[in-house]
Amino acid sequence: MKKILAVLAFVFVANTVFAYQNFFGVSAGLMSGIPFYGSSEINDLNREVSDQSRIIIGGLADIHFNVSDNATFFFGSDLLCDFIWQGTSEHSNHLNYDFSIGIKIFPNLAGFCTGLGYVLGARTDFIETEEGSYSGTSAWGNGIKLLAEYNFAHDGKSRYYPTLGLFWKILPRGNHEFDNMICAYIMANL
Repeated sequence: MKKILAVLAFVFVANTVFAYQNFFGVSAGLMSGIPFYGSSEINDLNREVSDQSRIIIGGLADIHFNVSDNATFFFGSDLLCDFIWQGTSEHSNHLNYDFSIGIKIFPNLAGFCTGLGYVLGARTDFIETEEGSYSGTSAWGNGIKLLAEYNFAHDGKSRYYPTLGLFWKILPRGNHEFDNMICAYIMANL
């Protein structure tokens, strides 16, 4: 009973302290981009897939805490899938996944913001070529995420307007190798 009362008291205090109209929000969306792999071995295996087709697609989601009109803290997760294939016999597929935490600053330019985040992520590879096969996961790395986006819901009449954005992520993958990803995305604000 004490735990239930403590939780209810916490919720009441949080609602009172953070009476800001849209304190909590969730966004989810789709992205695509260009991954630049730091491993020469991965780049060589990608080139071994002959007459290749390629698709790069992913998803992302953020939970954000709007502490004011000019600052938002976020916690998010991204998954970028890079599929390279030739028929059914050869492929070089990479799953880049990470978790991020950071801040977005709105400099009073309507819904435009810039942000900086700390990122923890890894990459899993599934490769099958005429030369052989390989599957494995890179070391988890601590990196950074720089972003710029325009949130149409920030100054809009509805909180459900979309957000368009770009980010650049730099993630170490072990063995002094770094992956860079430049991605564009669209998110729905829920």
